[in-house]
Amino acid sequence: MTFKEFTAWCNEQACDGWWGMVEAMVCIDLMAEIRKLSFWKREKFWRELYEKRILDEIVEPINQKIIIDQLAARIPHTDQATTHEKEHSTMTINEYQALALRTESRITTDPVPYIRVLEGLMGLNGEAGEAIDLMKKVLFQGHEFDREHMAKELGDIAWYLAVSADAIGYDLESILQMNVDKLRTRYPDGFSTEQSLHRSANDI
Repeated sequence: MTFKEFTAWCNEQACDGWWGMVEAMVCIDLMAEIRKLSFWKREKFWRELYEKRILDEIVEPINQKIIIDQLAARIPHTDQATTHEKEHSTMTINEYQALALRTESRITTDPVPYIRVLEGLMGLNGEAGEAIDLMKKVLFQGHEFDREHMAKELGDIAWYLAVSADAIGYDLESILQMNVDKLRTRYPDGFSTEQSLHRSANDI
């Protein structure tokens, strides 16, 4: 992004109201500082001292927020559970895993090393691709967001997650607890860009 493009971007945010007070003040002060320079020095000064940091810390996060907010505005929200959601009692995550494994293909009992892990991971990637394809059609092809269809795709993802976890000897509750514990250690006060960039050596 050139300094000229950055200036135009700031003007758009000022008009649309997407940024907060802190971001606005940082950008306004930066533009004022750079404009004190001779015209032919501005781009080099911007590129060498500010471009990457401003893009990473301000421009990209705000652009992502814009996309998410625009997408959310196109998705119908409801506080009422669907008929399907009301018909079934609550089950634990491990009860779901047991029910999911009931429909696992018996072909995967073949003694090829890690064949069940492979099936699970291939399935996770395939079903995640189907879920993102739904969003592609909403964002770029003018389709309406189909909440129930997305829920079914997420269910398919959960099925393969259940298989993958069992294949390596874990129940789903243990997998989820491990993830919560890891994130609590990594981000004790909530998400932080600094902590994300500088993880400890054994933080995976």
